[in-house]
Amino acid sequence: MVTPIEPTKFVFPAVLAVDQFDTQDVLLSPNFPTIAIVLIDSAAGLHEFKITKLLPHTHPSVLLSAAAEAKSQIEHFWTVLAFVRDTTIRPTGEVFYEFNNQRREVYPRRSGSSARLVGVAGSGWFDSNKVALTAPYDLERLKRLNFACGVAEPIGRFVALYALLLSEAGDSQLEVDRLILEFDPNTQQTPSPKNGKLETLYTRLRNELAHVRPTSNVFSTHDEIELHLQRFQWLVKSVLRPRAL
Repeated sequence: MVTPIEPTKFVFPAVLAVDQFDTQDVLLSPNFPTIAIVLIDSAAGLHEFKITKLLPHTHPSVLLSAAAEAKSQIEHFWTVLAFVRDTTIRPTGEVFYEFNNQRREVYPRRSGSSARLVGVAGSGWFDSNKVALTAPYDLERLKRLNFACGVAEPIGRFVALYALLLSEAGDSQLEVDRLILEFDPNTQQTPSPKNGKLETLYTRLRNELAHVRPTSNVFSTHDEIELHLQRFQWLVKSVLRPRAL
């Protein structure tokens, strides 16, 4: 008689600031392995995402290999999940494994994060969004978008988002503005003090950051960026969404 192998669970904690998930198992095979989501602390937004592996033992020779595989799988899942739910997932940097009713760390601990207002999605959310979650995405595009949206500092996030849009536009500010205006024709445009050509609000702010302009100062530019950041992030996501498939 063959003795059943005790499964090893790899645990990846992450903070979801607003769009949380109830404790549930996510079944989206073959795109993803079975992933158990455990809502640990709703006030802090802390979740644990668990992937089970069968290992002959937990010696580092096999443990680290399985951990690397599971890490790649969970990052793939987070990339798609953050895009589909239009949210930010902030991994704490910790990785644990659970075996024989004990939990240990795989890698050294790094800093985490915290959260405030929340909305918890039940298992029905995954059923309703199964088509979107299993679509053949351009994962590199999604990773870049998720990275830009995850920058905590407002000016840094704006720069990352604009750089992402610029790459989609072939490094042309004229094309950036065309994409912006195609999505929202009512976006404010003002003449550039450099050449008199019209530029959108967002391109103006980007250029005020990058160049000295007599019509602005760094403090007012930073204030404007913080004022318009959430709308710009939504705009960039909207422009990239059809391109990510």
